[in-house]
This record gives sequence, structure tokens and C-alpha cells, in this order.
Amino acid sequence: MRQQYHNGVQLFSMTIQEMEKALSEQTADNTSEVNISVLSMEEVLAKVPMPYQDLKDAFDPVKAKQLPPHRSYDHEIKIEGDQTKLPQSCIYPISNYKLQKLKEYLDENLKKGFISPSHAPYASPVLFAVKLNGSLRVYVDYQKLNAITKRNRYPIPLIEETLAKVTGCKYLTKLDVIAAFNKLRMHPNSEDYTTFITSMGAYKYHVLPFGLTNGLANYQHYMNDVLWDYLNNFCSTYLDDILIYSKTLKEHTQYVRAVLQKLIDAGLQVDIEKYKFHVQETSFLGVLLSTDGLRMDPKKVQVVVDWSTPTNLKQVQAFIGFCNFYRRFIKGFSKIVGPMLKLTQKGVIFQWTDTCQKSFELLKQRVVTAPVLRHFDRT
Repeated sequence: MRQQYHNGVQLFSMTIQEMEKALSEQTADNTSEVNISVLSMEEVLAKVPMPYQDLKDAFDPVKAKQLPPHRSYDHEIKIEGDQTKLPQSCIYPISNYKLQKLKEYLDENLKKGFISPSHAPYASPVLFAVKLNGSLRVYVDYQKLNAITKRNRYPIPLIEETLAKVTGCKYLTKLDVIAAFNKLRMHPNSEDYTTFITSMGAYKYHVLPFGLTNGLANYQHYMNDVLWDYLNNFCSTYLDDILIYSKTLKEHTQYVRAVLQKLIDAGLQVDIEKYKFHVQETSFLGVLLSTDGLRMDPKKVQVVVDWSTPTNLKQVQAFIGFCNFYRRFIKGFSKIVGPMLKLTQKGVIFQWTDTCQKSFELLKQRVVTAPVLRHFDRT
């Protein structure tokens, strides 16, 4: 979550990834099972529209699990500052349930060649998160490593600019690259930095794991280059999300085929459970995007409706940050959120007053009644 100051008050904003994490924390069931099943090629093709079934390599679940080759985009970690601050984590007790899931994660990734045993003198800790579909995700806490990593300033696309590109279009297709980060290799001289420690040993990644500083920037750079010929013409990519847009069905089919072929050439596969072909509305970058305009995703609206009254500063910051992502839909957002923002001023003791509660409830109400925003014609 990013923080800015305005007249001595902290303002908060979230990335899409942070927003999805907050959504998970509000809605997910921590006892949900991990879904590691894989569809057969026949089952996959049954879900693919006929015009694209000959491009089956773009949907192949087996190839999606293969170790990618080394490329010029290999992720390199450059340490700046004090090398003695590299993480020195210890193992800690976890539940039998999590231990079982960790063992499954290790077995699966060792088999794929994504990880291997490490003898590095440093290591980061393993944590667990619950995804939106209820499955448990193992990830490594790289905060200490990130703190001493040199930053890559490659830009992530502006969401507003990306959404505006569909003005005048009648057909949309959304594709999601499966196991996106794992499609990039770690640079050989940086693999030891990714070491994580468990009660079953220490391991390092050979593919780009989630959570590393510069991971998003490096992956965006890679995807921009893969789809460079089509960007801003009929295609946009925001990390692993790809949007294809057109005015006619005939050209749309041609465009989708062209993008799928580029993905095949790059060794990338599409998540068959997340695609949307030839639609007029789809969830994209945190909103419901249609050929008519933008509106809030009902799932996100429900999260706000169900959000419990904050009892501490961190909870206030999370709520404001989540809603701030949708401030374009909320008239008078700054005024509405004002009483809660005052709680973030330096030196202010947290005290949830009736005024704060009214601010909280009014913001919820405005989210529920948020309008559809028409596309702005930039021509």
C-alpha cells in the first residue's frame, strides 16, 4: 500500500495485487483445500471456441508446467547496501494442515524443476495466503531481501489508459497467462537469493517466484515485448492479463488468433478457467469493463458492504486504500472519507467516533450506488 501526505494527512492507495489480497482476507475460508487438479487436453479443448482449437499449444496444461528456457529476461537480483542484512530466517511451527500443503508444494515444484535444495547462507521465511477461489497459496516473505534490492523502474501501464482503449469497440476477449511469473527463469547468479527455509530443508527457485521486488516490472517488460506488434492497436497487457478489443467479430477472431500465436511462440499458455472470448462485458483490472463503459465489480461491492467497522489504524488504512481504488466511481470521495483520514494524522490517538462511523457507512452506501462510467473518447 502506497502512502502520500496531503495537508499533513496520510492518503492510501492500493495496487490491484494488494486489493485482491485484501479481498481474500475479507472473504476467504482459511480451511479451503488446494486445487491441484489439471484438465486433460481433451477437456481443455472442449472449453475452447472452434476458431482457436487448432492453436491448442496456447491452452496445453502440460506445457504450462514445464520449466521455461533461459532468456535475456532472466530475473536478476542486484543487491545494494549492506550485504549483512540479507535475511537469516529460522523455521517456525505450523499446523499439520499447512505442513501437508507445504509438502505438496515442495513435491510438485521439485518434480517440475522449479526449485531445488539450497545451501545458501541466508534464507527467507515461508508464509501462506488464501486465494479468491479458496485454495491455499504458499509464498515466501521477501521483505528483507527486497529492502536491499536495487529497483527496476520499468513502468506498469496506467489502468485508466488501458481501460480507455476499448472506446467504440463491440467485442472483448480477456486472456490470463497461467503460472505467469513462473514463465521467467531466475538468473543463475541470483538463484541463491531466493532461498527459503522449511522444516523439510532449504530450497531455491529456478523460476521467478511471486513477491520479489522488480518481479512485476520484469514480467511487464517481457509481456510488452511478446505482444509489441499489437500493443495499443487491438491488444493491451497488464502483467498476466491480456485484453483484445475490436469493432467487428470478423476482425476480432483474427486478432485473437494473432495474440494466441504470439503466446505460443513465446512458450506461454492461457488459463482455461479464466478466459472470456467474444464478450461485451468482462472483469478486468478490478472493474467490470464493457463496450458501454465501466462499473464496479459486484464481488468487490459486496466486500465493501460486508467490511467490519475498523477497530485500529491499520484496518482504517486498509479500508480507505481498498475504496480509493474505486474513487472514480464515488462523487465527493475526499470529503466523505475525511473524518476517517483524520485518524491517520501524526500524533492523533485512534478514537472511532460517531462522525467516523457515519463516514464509514456513507462510503459503503456510495459504493453500492456507484454509477456506470461511460468511456471517454480520446480521439
